[in-house]
Amino acid sequence: MDRRALELLEHGLKDMYDAEQKFARSLEKMASNADDKSLRSGFVRHQAVTENQVKRLEQAFEELNQTPQRENCSAANGLVTEYEKFVEEHRGGNGLLDAFAANAGLKVEHYEIASYRGMVDLAEYCSLDKVADLLRKNLAEEEQAAAEMMAASNNLSAKLAGAPVRKIATQAFATAFDQAREGTMATVGATIGSARAAAGRVGSAVERAERRGRRVKAGTKRKTTATRKKASAKRGTATRKAKTTARKAKATTRKAKTTAKRKATRSRPAAKRSTARKSTARRRTARR
Repeated sequence: MDRRALELLEHGLKDMYDAEQKFARSLEKMASNADDKSLRSGFVRHQAVTENQVKRLEQAFEELNQTPQRENCSAANGLVTEYEKFVEEHRGGNGLLDAFAANAGLKVEHYEIASYRGMVDLAEYCSLDKVADLLRKNLAEEEQAAAEMMAASNNLSAKLAGAPVRKIATQAFATAFDQAREGTMATVGATIGSARAAAGRVGSAVERAERRGRRVKAGTKRKTTATRKKASAKRGTATRKAKTTARKAKATTRKAKTTAKRKATRSRPAAKRSTARKSTARRRTARR
């Protein structure tokens, strides 16, 4: 093997050995500063993964008969400093800090992915299969973490911007498609993780929209129910009034009929008596 390739691989190992330890400490700070529960748990989970990755790097040094050494990683310094400076300038940013932190985590993952991919290629070209296998495991974990960070970044950015559901869905699937097309996912698991993350972003957005829709629908339903009850009450009142009026009219009619019958009954005997008197008077006059 060419000694220059091995030197480059050793440089990469030292660089990442330093970077991973710096990122592990930074992830602890990022978790403590995060307000979003999902983002915070993601940082905590990846911190544990990063510590395990440091151990794999130490094993890779052993495979090369080298003592684990750190070489100052300027890229890691810059990424960590950028985050810490933003935190100092925007404390209590009402979602702003979480969105920035998710994107900062995504930047870290992309740097690590590029670094590990280059080292895996070098190890394979140098026929260092055990070293390549150790680095490939770290690479797969970084790709999975990148998919999670991208989901968190998109969700928090969309929430911060108040983006509509359709735009979130389009962006999520477009990103997943671009990752697959560009080959930025080296393992099937990472690709599936990216697709699930995209689906999760859409699902979360749809769920939020459905909750808003249910609230609006519930409010409309309450208003409609109240309006119907009010209209029903009015109809009931009108019906009761109409029935009462009808009952009163019937009662008045019955009363009038009864009174007329009574008058008719009383007037008949008097008329008969008057006729009888007239007949008697005529008979008496005729006798005389």
